Amino acid sequence: MVANDDLSASGSVNVFGGDDAMGIHVHREGPVTVVAVSGDVDLLTADHLRDTLAAEVAVRPGVLVVDLDSVEFLSSTGLAALALAHRAAVAAGVALRIVATSRVTLRPLQVTSMTEELFVFGSRADALAPESGTARSLRIG
Repeated sequence: MVANDDLSASGSVNVFGGDDAMGIHVHREGPVTVVAVSGDVDLLTADHLRDTLAAEVAVRPGVLVVDLDSVEFLSSTGLAALALAHRAAVAAGVALRIVATSRVTLRPLQVTSMTEELFVFGSRADALAPESGTARSLRIG
């Protein structure tokens, strides 16, 4: 059901296949970790996203970027995974930054007021910029 690389180093994992696919790619470079998510984040896949984000927060990178640019569907269970990651990141002193570039990902964050708690950016480059620690993006793409 899950093809899992050891994500303790940079790697990729695909959860399920076909129409229910979600991909996760983890890349570490120095104090920054990027978790790029693709496909559908829903009831079938959100637990894996939650577990991946928890594992990456536990490593305590200086910055953890969750890039939702290639997500095609973001359910409430996906939002819950992000909320749990945020809570864990705050407790661990990790700067969590979310990239939401489309209406598919940004709108659910706005409707639930998560944009008021999370640092949300319109591009990965913006999220990776050193001065990004206090900026919040509220635009709808």
